[in-house]
Amino acid sequence: MNDVRRPRLLFLCRQLPWPLHGGAALRNYWLLAALAARYDVDLFAPGADPRPHPALAALCRRVRTFPPPRSAGRARRLLEGARPGTPYLLAGQIPPAMARAVARAVDAGTYDAIHLAELPTAPALPPGPLPPLVYDAHNCEHELLRRRARTERLLPRIALRMEAERVRRAERALVGRAALVTAPSAQDVAELARLRPDAAARAAVVPNGVDAAGHAACAEAAPEPGTVLVPGSMTWRPNRQGLEWFLAHVLPLLDSDGALRVRVAGRIPPALADRLRRIPRVTVIPNPADMRAELARAEMVAVPLLASSGTRLRILEAWAAGRPVVTTPAGALGLPSAAGVPALLAAASPAEFADAVRTLAKDAPLRGRLREAGLRMAAEHDWSRVGAALLAAYETVPGVGEPRAGRAPAGVAACAS
Repeated sequence: MNDVRRPRLLFLCRQLPWPLHGGAALRNYWLLAALAARYDVDLFAPGADPRPHPALAALCRRVRTFPPPRSAGRARRLLEGARPGTPYLLAGQIPPAMARAVARAVDAGTYDAIHLAELPTAPALPPGPLPPLVYDAHNCEHELLRRRARTERLLPRIALRMEAERVRRAERALVGRAALVTAPSAQDVAELARLRPDAAARAAVVPNGVDAAGHAACAEAAPEPGTVLVPGSMTWRPNRQGLEWFLAHVLPLLDSDGALRVRVAGRIPPALADRLRRIPRVTVIPNPADMRAELARAEMVAVPLLASSGTRLRILEAWAAGRPVVTTPAGALGLPSAAGVPALLAAASPAEFADAVRTLAKDAPLRGRLREAGLRMAAEHDWSRVGAALLAAYETVPGVGEPRAGRAPAGVAACAS
């Protein structure tokens, strides 16, 4: 008599998921954790360290990391991206050994489904038939590139528009192969669905989330009056552009208010950190071990962005920490309001942004209203609820959610090669 086993899932991403990292690694970790409750998950990702962290290994049946080839790096990406029709966004992201391992697993019929995290991971997929493919799009990438092009000067604008068209074709091909497409906002889902007439029936919103309980201590901490936190990875150009816009156009309008102090925290290149240290009333915190310490001391969080897609994880984290948020319309893109009550202030111009910061600094009742609305939004976006939304979306894929006949796995194992 055959045993009943859980379905087996291959989870592909371009960096190891981890809850204390931002961006893609954070989203991937929590979605992986949700899937591991129902599936036996094998995780394949690029990585130089063959030993997965025990917390990550505990979620997976198997973890395999694939060191990048010696030729990896910017030069290799430029060479691959120079091929006609190849988007730079996808070039050099996946080690050839990882792509070969995925092809072997597909040929062997090892998996009941494949979860592909982010468009740049797509080169890991072999051509030809696949088991049901779930594409988790962290952004509608070609639309993000088009928005970014509008913020650039002539030559970078032309280059980004050309890249956007190459990326659009890659996204269209991937959406066509996917049995299910998920994305963080209804806007991203709609933009991806426009790529193919039949895609809307195979698309679902799986929002970005936040560890609400993990930020509860921040929400109870007393902030330092007048402290404005600007968080984010400044190695990502839209974040860097937004910070430069804030420093050049918003900060001078706040100079007359000596009570306000700005803290810039996140992944910050050394040259930028040195420059920031020379700006009066600006403190720079490169690579903080835990952003929650910065959130706890902030009276408000500023998220200046000129182009974006998806939804901003740092806004969700600010909400969970009970901190009011000032952002731009681009920063608020894709975020709903809390039962019709605004959970942040969105300001389009430098003057409006500066006025919003000053108003928040002086208006304690407004800070309190935004705090309560933000906490409600954070609770609605807790990763546990996001995980439930992902599993519900998986249930729409025929045959993926049911147990399979066959020998049950001997146990959960973690290995690397």
